[in-house]
Amino acid sequence: MLVSRGFSLGLGAAALALLLAPPLRASPGDDDEEARPVEGPVAPPKPGGKPVAFDRGWLEPFFKHTAARQAAEAFRGEDWATAEAGFAKAVRALPRGSEERFAATYMLALARANQSEWADAGKLFEELFESYPRLAPYHAYNAARCRLRRGDAAGAVEWAERVARGSVPEAEAELVRIDALRALFRWDDALGALDGYLAQFPNGPRHAEALYKKAEAMEKAAGARGPATGSSTPRRSTRGPAATRRRATATARRPVTRASRTSTPTTPTPTTPASAWPSSPARRTTRRRRRRS
Repeated sequence: MLVSRGFSLGLGAAALALLLAPPLRASPGDDDEEARPVEGPVAPPKPGGKPVAFDRGWLEPFFKHTAARQAAEAFRGEDWATAEAGFAKAVRALPRGSEERFAATYMLALARANQSEWADAGKLFEELFESYPRLAPYHAYNAARCRLRRGDAAGAVEWAERVARGSVPEAEAELVRIDALRALFRWDDALGALDGYLAQFPNGPRHAEALYKKAEAMEKAAGARGPATGSSTPRRSTRGPAATRRRATATARRPVTRASRTSTPTTPTPTTPASAWPSSPARRTTRRRRRRS
């Protein structure tokens, strides 16, 4: 992955060429309809700054140095350890304060972040935020991400708020800030941030994930505030199939006591003498046979 000095300038030149192209018109055909001109794009507004002379060096890629070029190839192949070693060597060799050294330092920080070296990578991103302001929104976003990953949620909120509004990494930085607010259990703030994110970025990254986190924040925030004043918990019905199931479940879960494990005698102990029991017909027949014999 080679970073070009003139990347933004090349895109601007291409866009300007398209915008200044003459309007397209329909070519005459064999159909009876008249050829209607196709409206061209509106001319862009004139820039407010002063023009500067074109420098061919803007189109030259970074990392002409051997170590930096090899490190860039390793980074493109996701060989993070080799890329880290190569960019670290290039940073030591490049002139202090040069554009190429800043770019190599940024790539070194990314290589360390891809190896979960959050403390070392975050330190470089925070230094680059001051020394290399050209990519300040990216440095602030990556610094916030490193802070969050190493457990510093408060620092992650602070660095995420430094990302410039309207910049490319703004949406991702807002997601980092939301996760940091959730880690701090600031559910009301997280809910407000999620509402703002969904309104500002309706087609932003991880939209479904943001909706889930909003539902979670709503639940947590309501639980932290407690029940509303004057509200009463509805009583459960004691009738119907649901109540029957609850009683059966409660009976099944009832602990077994020593008394319940004792077997119930099949013949109850009589409390009345046997002589006082009423005689049955079979007993009376047996007595008569004995008398006859």
